[in-house]
Formats: sequence, structure tokens, C-alpha cells
Amino acid sequence: MLADMATELFASRLMVYHCAQLAQEERPCSVETSMAKLFVCEAATRVALNAQKILGAYGYAMEYDVQRYVRDVLLFPIIGGSSAIQRNNIMNRLGLAK
Repeated sequence: MLADMATELFASRLMVYHCAQLAQEERPCSVETSMAKLFVCEAATRVALNAQKILGAYGYAMEYDVQRYVRDVLLFPIIGGSSAIQRNNIMNRLGLAK
């Protein structure tokens, strides 16, 4: 689980860095940013929930940060456009919609 979590975090960072570079160069990046938001939000949810599973009952205790991470990460797909909206954006911008 930890290896998968580290891999998803690494991939998420690379996607965000790539989007930031495109934006800094003032190049079109709407597809890439939608892809990054979709991937990062879903990866963050998996990582937080897996961390909670690893910690067991401690993952629910208020004394540990994991319970807050899980609460916070569940809002990510809602804020700034749901995952379904991001999928629609990607599909439309790539010309895959009919």
C-alpha cells in the first residue's frame, strides 16, 4: 500500500508541475489542468483512505491528523468542479464528445 501511495503522490506532483510549467509559459493547458485535477483528487482520496486503513482505529482519532486529511480530501472533487465535470471537460476539449 505504501509503495502505491508513494507512486500516486509522485505522479500527482509531476502532473501539477507540468501544468504549472505550461501556465508559466502562457501555453494552452486547459486539458492538462482538468486531467491533473481529476487524477490528483482521486489519487489523494485513495492515499488518505489507505493511510486511515493502515492506522486502523488511530486513523479515526482526533489526536491524529489522518482523520482531518480524510475529511479534507473528500471535498477536493467537489471544489472547483466535480470529477464528472472534469471528465466532461477533458472529453470536450479533446474533441471526443459527440
